[in-house]
Order: sequence, then structure tokens, then C-alpha cells
Amino acid sequence: MRESAPQPDLALYLQPEYGGQTKIGPRKLGSGIPELTVEVCISSRSYDLGPKLALYERVGVPEYLAILIEEKRFEWRTLVQDSYQFLQPDNGVFRSRILPGLWIDEPAFWRADGPRLLTVLEDGMNSPEFLEFKRKLKPASE
Repeated sequence: MRESAPQPDLALYLQPEYGGQTKIGPRKLGSGIPELTVEVCISSRSYDLGPKLALYERVGVPEYLAILIEEKRFEWRTLVQDSYQFLQPDNGVFRSRILPGLWIDEPAFWRADGPRLLTVLEDGMNSPEFLEFKRKLKPASE
């Protein structure tokens, strides 16, 4: 991504010692591919779902969430064999495949229902998938 380094609205990284793809340079700056990139699409929709989407897919960003403000919907994509596929919600809840436990209730998001969003996130953080993920995340130095 050196030639074209877009600045996403949000990027979630796992630290390298926990298996993440980012490397920390001598000036303590991170470089590399985030595990999840998020774009809030309003006026930048054609760029976010065009060139940025193609770049993220090409360089191997495992998950890409586009929050489409005008349509009031999420487009969550996950990389499968070098190609993005849409992640489907389960009863309105999106569950990250790369970051187990990251669950987002889309209808609650659009209603700005903070308590419901937190409840669903807490459910994700207590899920068997997250607990197994957490168990496996041990720093390389241990």
C-alpha cells in the first residue's frame, strides 16, 4: 500500500506479538495491514466502495466494513481466497470472523440504542468463540 495509503475512518489491528499483521517501526509507528478497516460512507461513497475497496482487497485486509449512511445499512465484507464476500448478519447482528467477539447489532446502531449495542458486544465478549480466541492470544515472548 506504499504507493497509495488511504486513511480509513477506523482500523483495528492486533498487535504483532498477538499474531497481527502490523509491524512497529523504529519511530514507534505502525505499518502494515489492519485486521478490520471501517469506512463511513457519505460523500465519499464512490471512492470508499470503488478504489479503496479494490485496494483493501488487493493488499489482503481481512475484513472491510462500509457504513452506508444514506441507505442506513452495513456492507461487511470478509476476504475469502483473495476475494471479498459479504458477511451476513444473524438476526441483525454482524459477527466478525477475524476478530471473534466483535459483534455489532446493526438495527440498534441505526436506532442509536447504546444499551442494546453494549449488550450484544458483551455477549460477543462472553461467546465461546471469543474465549477460545482470547486463550490462544498469548504474546510471542511467553
